[in-house]
Amino acid sequence: MKESCWQDYTPSHETSWHWRKMCHVKNTIKNGFLDDIGTGEYTVKGCYNWLRERNEELNWYNSVWYPTAAPKHSFIAWLIANQALRLKDRLFSYNVVPDNLCCICALATESHIHLFQECLYTKQVLQKVDAELGAHLGPSNQLQQIKRRRWSRMRKVVTTAAIIAAWYTVWLQRNDAWLNHRLLSPSVVARQIIASLRNRLRTCFVKSISYKDGLWLSKVHLM
Repeated sequence: MKESCWQDYTPSHETSWHWRKMCHVKNTIKNGFLDDIGTGEYTVKGCYNWLRERNEELNWYNSVWYPTAAPKHSFIAWLIANQALRLKDRLFSYNVVPDNLCCICALATESHIHLFQECLYTKQVLQKVDAELGAHLGPSNQLQQIKRRRWSRMRKVVTTAAIIAAWYTVWLQRNDAWLNHRLLSPSVVARQIIASLRNRLRTCFVKSISYKDGLWLSKVHLM
């Protein structure tokens, strides 16, 4: 390589496999910078952005991560959005469990869509939480419905926090039903969700709220 340009260097066939592989990686990154990025100047950030997979913009991000929701609730909601929980549909495909039926209702395959939207137990929990908040949401895509409502931002984030807390609690009940064969009634679970949301709001709302929002919070017993 003496007196030769590293960017234009091509190894001969007599060189080792490791050296030829390093040069191949160099050429791949160089082509990416010249064709896609266009600057030709190497930076770690630019190389990372070029190499990583380009996914669609996450429209659920702002609905999951915000201070009003408890971090553990947001984390489970994030896993649900990415379908990353180890439910029985996936465990059954790995031959880890003998069946793929829902641990709560045992009426359908336990998938993310079924457990958090279609399961009768989940629907009853969400309906009772919805009744407590007076949201009148449909049975599916609750987060999208909340975004489209002409509510104040405070009411939207509180209602979203309740939905996320309901998903988290259903996940806990699913595990308890599978491991310990116990399951609380939807009414008890809904009361627990509202109580945890009430305690969370007492620590989050440090700024003054509007008179209209205060009336709503008092009406739904969150203040």
